[in-house]
Amino acid sequence: MAPMNLDAPPTRQIAIRSLIAAAGAAIINNLYSIIYTAITGFSIPEVINAGSITMLSVLPVLLGGLVYWGISRFSLRAANITLAVGTVAMFIVFTIPTFGETIQAPGMDPMATPEGFVGLSLGLHFAGPILLLALVPRWRTG
Repeated sequence: MAPMNLDAPPTRQIAIRSLIAAAGAAIINNLYSIIYTAITGFSIPEVINAGSITMLSVLPVLLGGLVYWGISRFSLRAANITLAVGTVAMFIVFTIPTFGETIQAPGMDPMATPEGFVGLSLGLHFAGPILLLALVPRWRTG
């Protein structure tokens, strides 16, 4: 087993930064949903509502913070790289399906994506990754 990294950020610091990033993502995404609905009139309250937006904004950010914490105990550089690559990969994996008819997965019903859904759901995918990458890691340039 690799030795513990003595230069790792304190657990409390990572926890606080992760909670701030998660809360920020939830607030920004709920505001985006309200504004998008007000401008376009499009909403699917039984699928995309304040509860689902909050939960799906908070959980991935907290999970990313937890992964960062675990890896940073052994290597800060590896934790930063893992968080950056993992965040971008998850952003791509979870954003591509929202394009509906633009990118069709095999067996996907093109009529299943209502008009306006892409604009609403795509906008909800930005705040979490940006805040996670901006607030959680302890980036070093030297």
